[in-house]
Amino acid sequence: MKTHVQTENQDNSNFQHLQSIMLSKRSAYFLKSESSSNPVSAEIAKEIFDEIDTEMLRLGYVMSAQLKLALKQLSEESLLEEAKSLIYALSEAKGDLNNFVTLHANFPYTAQDRSYHDNRAGVIFSHVFGFKAKPTSIQVKLPCGCSFDDQLFDLSMFNACPVCQHQVEGLSDNVEGERQGTVEFSLNDNIVKLSNVGLASKDDLFEVFGNLLASSTSVTAFDKEFVKQVIIAFKEEALEFIPVSITHKEQLCFLTGVISEHLPDAIGLMRNKFKTYTDVLRLAAYLSGFDVSLEASKKIRFKLSRKQRKLVMTLLDRHMLMEDMIRRRGLFLALGRYLHVGAESNKYPHAAHAFNVLRNDHKSIKTFNSKKEALLMDAMGVQQTPKGTIPKKDVEIHLHNTSLKVTIGDAVGDKTLKTLLAMCSEKHESDKSSEKLATDLKERGEAFTGLVSLLSSRPGEFARNIDLMLRIGDSLGDDYTEIVINALEKSVVHELKISQLFQLRTYFNSRVVNEGYRYFIPKGNRAKLFYLEEDKRDSLSQSNANKVSLCLLAEINKRLSQKESLGTVYIDPALKNIVLPLSMRSMASSLSLYPRGSRIPLDKDADILRMFMYWKGEVDFDLSAKALDESWNTMKDIGYWTYWNCEPADTYSDWNQDEWARFSGDIQDAPLGAAECIDINIKKCSDMGIRYVVMFVNIFSGGKFEDYNAFVGVMERKDAKVGELFEPSSVSQKLNLVGESKGCVPLILDVEDMSYFVCDMDSSTRADGLNSSTESKKMINIAKSTEAMSRTNPTMYDLALANAVARGQRVTLVDKPIEEIVNDEVVKHEIDFRFDMDFAMQLDTVMGKWLVD
Repeated sequence: MKTHVQTENQDNSNFQHLQSIMLSKRSAYFLKSESSSNPVSAEIAKEIFDEIDTEMLRLGYVMSAQLKLALKQLSEESLLEEAKSLIYALSEAKGDLNNFVTLHANFPYTAQDRSYHDNRAGVIFSHVFGFKAKPTSIQVKLPCGCSFDDQLFDLSMFNACPVCQHQVEGLSDNVEGERQGTVEFSLNDNIVKLSNVGLASKDDLFEVFGNLLASSTSVTAFDKEFVKQVIIAFKEEALEFIPVSITHKEQLCFLTGVISEHLPDAIGLMRNKFKTYTDVLRLAAYLSGFDVSLEASKKIRFKLSRKQRKLVMTLLDRHMLMEDMIRRRGLFLALGRYLHVGAESNKYPHAAHAFNVLRNDHKSIKTFNSKKEALLMDAMGVQQTPKGTIPKKDVEIHLHNTSLKVTIGDAVGDKTLKTLLAMCSEKHESDKSSEKLATDLKERGEAFTGLVSLLSSRPGEFARNIDLMLRIGDSLGDDYTEIVINALEKSVVHELKISQLFQLRTYFNSRVVNEGYRYFIPKGNRAKLFYLEEDKRDSLSQSNANKVSLCLLAEINKRLSQKESLGTVYIDPALKNIVLPLSMRSMASSLSLYPRGSRIPLDKDADILRMFMYWKGEVDFDLSAKALDESWNTMKDIGYWTYWNCEPADTYSDWNQDEWARFSGDIQDAPLGAAECIDINIKKCSDMGIRYVVMFVNIFSGGKFEDYNAFVGVMERKDAKVGELFEPSSVSQKLNLVGESKGCVPLILDVEDMSYFVCDMDSSTRADGLNSSTESKKMINIAKSTEAMSRTNPTMYDLALANAVARGQRVTLVDKPIEEIVNDEVVKHEIDFRFDMDFAMQLDTVMGKWLVD
């Protein structure tokens, strides 16, 4: 594309970010140019559109008629500018703006094998021990300093030094920005996934903006940046689309910070939305350059301008619950010292009083958590001593709660409570009289009733502790579990968010099944898994689990039935594989954003899944993979340390019998940008009994993902002519590597089901020298947990079915209404609303409209 629409390095403008996210969320392009009174001539337009269409086909896209019509209304200059921006945005989405070269230039026809390994090892051995070459041999010396016999390596087959594996000048003809791929699909017999690109209007953009702010669940960092860029680009116009209610506190504080920076005169719109001291703390953290989640609380150092200090002090000068401050006392004390609250006591008396209490009299305030923990200890028959907490000798306790992390169904408290819960797996024989035991049981019952009453005042706390309360109730008697269920029905369920109702219901639907392990992903910008080898919790009775589930379902149905009718509804069964977006905070931006745990099908004709990784920088990134059997046992690994006999092959079917995967070779330094690939032969994996293949990327030494331009992805290939190494049209997923981690599991291939799980989970933040072999246990735990998410988390299908039952007049499953399936009669009906994959891919709409009350 040299004449008109060749992509160029675009400036990092706010419109570029807006266009990228609209492509991701709506598969539509947002025009920044307006229609011209002197549009481009038909002759020039045809020439430009021919080039645009060809370039889009190479990338795997086609242009909608609506977008083409809008582009034709532009002047020639504007059309060329928009064409370049469009191709740039699509190229960036597919990872096509980079120098995609591997160590073995002819991969996958040739790959890392034993012959290459032996020759390389021989050269290194000779250098280490000072062996000299034979007088008759011709020595090749590269700019990196490596020298070797010219018969050992054919340098035309390498894109980096075959010995030190560093990029050097002259070994690669590829240059930054050169494109790969072809539009002659019949010649490379590729699996081509063509996506339609529509036209995004300003209304569409503001709809996404409003949906993200209205969401009752966390959003990605990429989404937050989108909100910020909308404010910067459209200023006061964007304020009209801010929802009246912003239920998620992080969205509220982030938005307020952005407005204070870019539209300070409009900050009054946000002041009355702050209800707690923690909200103000989040705002102060954001204005100081830290994340509103307060995850890195120990690193936060406050730094505010004069106007920002005034805003924070004004928000603090209100009557709010002091216990909110006590919960994060250290951070609030640091904020108070920075703000010099005492010196401003005349101007901000309420704030000064609050900080004085926080410094000097905080122990006099009995917080909700302290009350909860005291009642919990009494209800469990545990007394506190100066040295810690011990169970009373006369009470038998066997709750087996091993949870120390935040999750639905478990109590969370300070170190005292954690110690208590850890000790409650012990059994103690009673040596007291039956009368004394009855008295103690009565006291425990009274404390338990008080605990239920206290937690009922805070529905979120009740939801997080309901599993524990049911287990304690079981130890006291059936009447006490009824107290919990009654409180849920009468006081709590009506106050829970609908997203919480779906989450709780699926939790209790699967609670009676013991998986034999437990996992947690704590709140934060990093998806770090905590895995417990055993689940020692006492089981819940099927009866109690059903009662809770039915109560939650009734509330869901009640709320949804109050909304407008959907008419005849179609539900795509594929929605069973897409998890609801209930926590997106730690998800990285990607070509197609799916919630963690979702299962994405491969093309039925795919024989090869090409895992790829790109990075640029003087650092060693590594790609590896682990093959597991049905029982999660390691069968094979592939990466820079593995090698075997690998014969040149024209097609994938020509691979050796035991060759389940091919590796493109390790590049240890990539100042020009480089790639590593692993081709997974799906049929060979199936024949060998491999069930799962876990993809792993890591930085071998130095730095973190956020320090580099790096991404990973997968291409789907047929068993035929390979085509080019990087075929953008066959890229089905691309994920950016971001954050403070050094290791990541992007996805997990399910060989038997011909699908992959979306994972995007961190593996390591500090250690160097990792790979799929050294991280074996972590990777297996991550794989097991991700597979469990796909089965136990609420899905888009659950959301669709609940809405169809409550709001639909007729429900169609698998293209037939339920009544006609029963009667075995096929009658065509017009569909009024479709719950299909297009619905599922609009995550902002699901979060901002379907998962809010």
